[in-house]
Parts: sequence; C-alpha cells; structure tokens
Amino acid sequence: MDDSSRKRLVAIPLLLALTHSLVGPTTRAEYHDNFEGPEPSWAVTRSDAKIQAQSHRRVANEAHAGNSSEFVSFVAGNGTQVFLEQRIPASRVIDDLKVSLWVKGYRPGITLYARAVLPRSRDPRTGEPVVAWLAGTSYQQAGIWQKLQLEQLPLELVRQARVLRSELGPQIDPREAYVDRIAINAFGGEGLNTLWIDDLRLEGNVDPHAVGVAGAVVPATWNGDRNDDANSRPQLRGGVVYVANRAILPRVLPYRGESIEDIAKLGFNLVSLPFVPSAQWETEARKHGLWLIAPAPDWTNATEAGSPRTYPRVMAWHLGEGLGKQQLAAVQQQAEQIRRRDPLAGRPLLAAPAAELLAYSRLADILVLGREPLGSTLDPGDYAQWLAWQSRLVRPGTPLWFRIQTDFSDQLTQQWNVGSVSASAQPSADPFQIRQLVWSSISASARGIWFESRSPLTEPTPNAQRRRLTLEWTNLDLAMIEPWATGEGFATSAESDDPHVRAAVLQTDRARLLLPTRGASGDQLVPRRTADGALTFVVPGVPESNEAYQLTPVAFEPLRHRRIAGGIRVSQQRYGEGSMILLTGDPRITGSFAARIQQHGPRAAQIVEQLAQLEWASYETIARHLAAGDTDGSLARTFQSAQQSLQQIQAASTQGDHARAFLSARRALALLGQAKHEIWEGSVASWPSPVTSPFTTSFSGVPGHWRLAQFLRTCRRLPNQLAAGDFEDLAAMQAAGWGHAQYPVSGLRSEVRISRQAPHAGMASLRLSVQPDLASDANNSEGVDVVETSPVWVTSPSVRIAAGDWIRISGFVKIRQSIQGSVDGLMIYDSLGGAGLAQRWKQAGDWQEFVFYRVAPADAAVQVTIALTGIGDAWIDDFAIEPLLAAPPQAAGLAAPQALTK
Repeated sequence: MDDSSRKRLVAIPLLLALTHSLVGPTTRAEYHDNFEGPEPSWAVTRSDAKIQAQSHRRVANEAHAGNSSEFVSFVAGNGTQVFLEQRIPASRVIDDLKVSLWVKGYRPGITLYARAVLPRSRDPRTGEPVVAWLAGTSYQQAGIWQKLQLEQLPLELVRQARVLRSELGPQIDPREAYVDRIAINAFGGEGLNTLWIDDLRLEGNVDPHAVGVAGAVVPATWNGDRNDDANSRPQLRGGVVYVANRAILPRVLPYRGESIEDIAKLGFNLVSLPFVPSAQWETEARKHGLWLIAPAPDWTNATEAGSPRTYPRVMAWHLGEGLGKQQLAAVQQQAEQIRRRDPLAGRPLLAAPAAELLAYSRLADILVLGREPLGSTLDPGDYAQWLAWQSRLVRPGTPLWFRIQTDFSDQLTQQWNVGSVSASAQPSADPFQIRQLVWSSISASARGIWFESRSPLTEPTPNAQRRRLTLEWTNLDLAMIEPWATGEGFATSAESDDPHVRAAVLQTDRARLLLPTRGASGDQLVPRRTADGALTFVVPGVPESNEAYQLTPVAFEPLRHRRIAGGIRVSQQRYGEGSMILLTGDPRITGSFAARIQQHGPRAAQIVEQLAQLEWASYETIARHLAAGDTDGSLARTFQSAQQSLQQIQAASTQGDHARAFLSARRALALLGQAKHEIWEGSVASWPSPVTSPFTTSFSGVPGHWRLAQFLRTCRRLPNQLAAGDFEDLAAMQAAGWGHAQYPVSGLRSEVRISRQAPHAGMASLRLSVQPDLASDANNSEGVDVVETSPVWVTSPSVRIAAGDWIRISGFVKIRQSIQGSVDGLMIYDSLGGAGLAQRWKQAGDWQEFVFYRVAPADAAVQVTIALTGIGDAWIDDFAIEPLLAAPPQAAGLAAPQALTK
C-alpha cells in the first residue's frame, strides 16, 4: 500500500457511518486525490431523508480528469440533507488553506463542507472537542462538471464560532482549529439523485501537529494496549488457528457499520476492518470476545514508530483485496516491512489475491479466496470443483479461508432497481443456498469461513433480516462442529440415492460427521427442494458400535440405519436435506452436544421460525399472481401445506417444544422452496438462459421478469449499434474499437484471430484459442491442468445508451471440444450486468445463440467482454447490441411470461 493510499480513508460502502480516527500526517504544501483507485472513499454519515442506495463505486466511464471518478446514486424521500464524508489529511485552518472538488450531477444544490475541529474547546454533551461545519460553494450547472471550493475558511470559522457560543456557551475558542473531513450535501430533491466526484485538492495545508495541535482526543479510559496473555492470543499452527490452545474455525464478517455487540451476538469470532483499529475498537472487541483483522499501521510514520501500541486484539494483518501481478512487488515489500516492525512477532499475514496465488501464498500465511456463484451460471458442481482446485494453485500447506456469498452485486441490484415492478424488490439469497456454500467450503478443507457482505446486517429490511438470521443459524452449526472442521478434515465421501446429493465425511478419532451438499444445476439460482420422502446415504468404514443421528442445534434426532457390507445405510427426511448427520458410539460426544443443545436450542428454533415467516411473506405475494393459472391445483396444495406447517410452528413454540418448532419450520422452508422453484422454473423454461433476463437470478425477481416479458412482446427492436460485430475483417474491428488482451500463463499460449472455417454467417468468425505451449518449461515437467486466470479476452467497442433504456445483446458461440482446466469455460458478459450475469459454455456443441436483456440505470457506455478462461478453442460470430423502443408497461395486470419470441 503506497503512502497516499494510507492518507485516505478506506471507504465503508454507501449508507454506513465512519467510526474510526485518523492520525495526522506531516506538513505538506498540497494534497491531491485523483480517484483512480478501485475502492470508493466517500461514505454517507447522516441524513434526514429516507434513502435507498442504488450504486456506490468507482467508475471508468466518467471523469473530470484521469480515467475514473466516484459514482453515487440513491433514491431519497422527503428531506433536506444526505451528507457524504471523506477524511482528508488534518490541516490547520489558515488563510492559505483552499479545498476544491469537482462534481457532476443532474440536480443543482450539492454543497461542499469541511469539518473543523476546535481542540481548545470541549463539547459539554460528549466531552469531545467541539466541531463546526464550514460551508463552501454549491453546484449550479446540472449535467456538467463543476468545481466546488472552500476558501476564506478562517472567516467562516469565526461566523460558526458565534453560532456555537449561543449553543454551548462562551468558552468556545477557535484558535488552532484544523479541518480533518470534507463533506457534500448530495440531496438534490426527492427521487433519484446521481452524482460523480473527482479531483479533490488541498492547497496550503499545514499539519496541525507541526504547530503543537493534538490531532485526536482519546479518553483516558481507553486502554487499548492492554496485552492479552500470550497464550490466549491466536496462533497459527499447521494451518489451524488456535486460541488459548484450542483450535477454532474463524467465522469472519467484514465490517459494514454494525456494532461490535451485534456482530458478536450473531456468532462471529472475527471482524475484518478496512482501517487500523483505534484503542477503543480493541477494547470493545475484547469485551465481546472478538478478534480483528485489519490493515497494518504505517510503522515508518514517526507517530507510529514511537507508539507503544502492539494492537494485541488484531489476529492478522490484511495485505489487500483483489491482488494480482501488478501489486506483487509492493505487497512483498509491505509484508517484509510488517514482519520486521510488528511488535508481536509471528502475527499472521493474510491476503486476498485474485491472481498469482502461488506467489501470494509465499508472502502471506493465509489466503482468502472466493467466487460469487449465487445468481450466476456457475452451478454447484462446478463451484465445488473450483474449491477443490484452489489447493493445487498455492504453496502446499497454505491455509485457505473461503468467502461465502450472502448478497448480490451492485450491478445486478441496479438492474432490479430500474427495471423491476417494485422499487423495494431486491435479489435475495435463499437460506439453503448460503448454508450449502458453507458446507461445500468445509468439505473442501476450508480453515476459515469469510461471510462476504456489501451492506450492514442490521439494516431494517427483509433482505438484511433474512441474511442476519441465516448467518446466525449457520454460525450456531459451525460452532457445534468445530472439532471436525479444524481436524484432519475430509476422510471420504458418501453417495446418496439422489444423483445430485452427496456428503463429505469428516472424521475425528471418536466420530464421523456427514455434510450433505447438493450439486444440481440451477440450485445457485432458485434451489429445487423436496419436502416429502427420505434421502439415503451409504457411508463406508463405520464401526459397528456407531449410532446415527441427525444433528441440529435443537435436538439429536435418531435416524434409521442398517449395516451393510463395508459400512452403513442411513436415511433422513428430505425436508431435512442439508442437515448434518453424526455417526458415533461415544457417550461423551452425545453428552457434549446435549449440553450445547440445551443452551442454544430455544434461539435456534426462534431463528428458523422467523426465517420461515420471512420466506412465506416473499412467496405469498408472487404466488397469488399465479392463482388463476394453477390449473392442476399443485400450487394451492403446497400453499396450504406450508400454511399448516407455519401453524404447527406457532403451536409448538407456545408449548415450549423447541425441537418440534424447529422441525416444522424446516419443513415449511422446504415446502416454500419447492413451490418457489416450480414458479421460477415455469417462468424461465422458454428463455434461452437464466441470465437472459436479469430478474431470473432470484425468486423475488419473478414479477420483474413477467414485466420484462410483457415489454418484449410490444417493443420495437432498433438497428444494431455494435460496429464490426460480424467479425469479417480485422482492420474494420480495430477501427471500430474492438480490443483484446492476454494474461501470460506459464505453459500456455493464446491467440485471437479471424477464422474462415464454417462461420455462422458471412465469410468469417472470431476465434479465441488457448493451447499448451509445447516449448514451455511448464509443459516439459507437469503441464498445466488448472488455469488460474483467463489467458485471453476480447472487448467490444462502447455503445452509448440513455438512462432507463433497454437493450438486446446477442451473438453466436461454437465450441468443438470441451474446454479444460477451468470451471468457467468461455464467458461472455456485458458491462451493465457484470461478470455475475455472464453466460458460460464448456461443453462441445454447434452454433448456439445467446441473448441478454439489460437496462441502463444511468447514461452509460455499454461494452461486451468475451473471455476464454481454460484450454480449448471457441468461435464467436454475429454480435449485436440493439436498443428496444417502448416504455415498459405498468405493473398492474401482470401475467406469467409466455415463450420468448423476440
């Protein structure tokens, strides 16, 4: 991490509060933030209007200068202010200090502010230094870039000091004041507010520390450097984390603004912070039994170098996210510096690379890896294969922590926000899906589980509540099976009588644990559930003394089993699919589980009951739309059965029968899952792909999908806007703006060229090829059987479209032989839907058409990316981007979509 990056606040995503402090930098003449980095740096800290985030990210298609800017979009209700803030280097309020910022929006009124800290004055309400907000100029020229400025700050400070004296008394003293944050009031009125931010400059800034001003006031009661006992601090042994000599499974939540207390209540044991923790953070973490992951402090800074703090509550230093070849040298230097200067020798280093896994596994002690399969065309079987392959790409013995997707990309959410029936409709993950990702990761010998999250779990929305309950339930289960998850791990696998279901068998010296996982294609979209019947496993090598139990947080449920040659056959009810199965003959193990069940059973029953109620609410509204088309009554029967299960939950809860309430809730969830899959499957069956429509990635998008289908039956397709998409002439492609890139992979060679062999239309097509390089040293030894990073990809020219407009993206693909070494095969995706809505091809076949329908949330330049991620050849032809002319109909009168004819 370079010095300028350390001086900027690491952004917490939109709608989160800033909570940490900043150590003042040294004296400077000028500070410039060009917004060229990948992560946003502004955060919403206060608002008197109800707001709904639409998007918050760095974008490359709009900038005042350079290549990128920060883009913020939100829908606001009645109010007057939505404040976004960013930390800046602490700077003395003097005449020479000038602050400027370039913004662009579609509404006037955006105003620039700076926060002035008055170190000589204490706020009697908080005991902290008094702060004053100094106003600058306002945005007036809607639709173009405008420079906002803060000048004559001492004069504005004098005015604000008068106001503060009327509120707080005559003791207000503005001398030695300094600014440490800037803010903009981004509220332009009710409805959609959109703005871009770029080119922040401070001129004439003087470090307040250089003139004897304290940068931050830390209460004396904050004793953040009370060292934990050396034996109680986390240690990494053999890839497993130990605390107080007990092996633990890290359950990590990235910090998104939740309180430490709330995070601990949900069962997490680590929090990943985007900033260096303050002393107060460490105190709070210790109080609630949590450990921290954070970026390392800058020990080359004079303040840090002289600080006695050892950060005893930090379990590991985080070297960065999305790391690749370009960051490798800098990260290596950073890792060496941390190891030399860290006061607590041996503290692990953690990294989250996107490429060059082997190199990063030599620099870091722990790697965090992950994919986002939910809502994509990466099915569970391929995801499990990807998990299994990762250990082959790193240094042997490297502990891998796997990310668990719990929500969806900003790009998909934007598609829903603009094109859906309801503004409140959001893509949501089924609890079964999230839990299946966790069991797949544990089955792949994950040494830590990292629950990825883009927004606070404590938001007052049904989606946040569903995620919160699902993760609390999952953490209860993970804590219960920690001895198996941290032991030798995978021993064997158990097949079932369902070809899509198998179980990993984890083993300790006294028991075996089965983790059932489903690998059915489509489960990553809307999982197929079955509420009736039994699921039978055959488990090899089980001692005769073992009994079988279905293991839940509320009860041991004995399972039917019988001994067969080489093992046992054990069955569980289908509605319990995904539940763990325990095989043991040791009463000490059953006794320990009984004690845990007594402690956590009531809460677990309550969690699953609340989840069933949430799932029912999301299902009921959509199901009623389909009532007229339920000709055979199957949906009505499922509807009635789910209602009965919900009534049984209530009855059992009233009687204090937590086990029965839990089992009834699980059955209700299975019934609802069965009905949801039936509705979803009927909605997408006639469409080319589940990602043709952005709304079929989650059940809650079905009404938006119906609306899109109605629109497609009435709209008019305009001429193709994508130049040279017929791939007839290389010079024409280059002139139109087509480009290609290659990522060197040892042992492989790649190329892109025009092919005259059997095109789909015309005289030629585009061929992408990745083949073994027979002259490479890698192929002379072991060869390449797993491809880590896409070796070659092609990008289309940009096509401009207006906000709210729909487009049709189409083309043809041919693969003669199956693509090897990658679960992604050939990927095609667009810049509106992102890689999460990519179409994938791996198997051989003749020309196949793909179609995407996408909507622009704002004026945009749309590109298509074609990436060959494995070993093989692919042919591409007849690409087109066609605007669709018509206004989508209103939501009233929705009907299930018919076969797609457009």
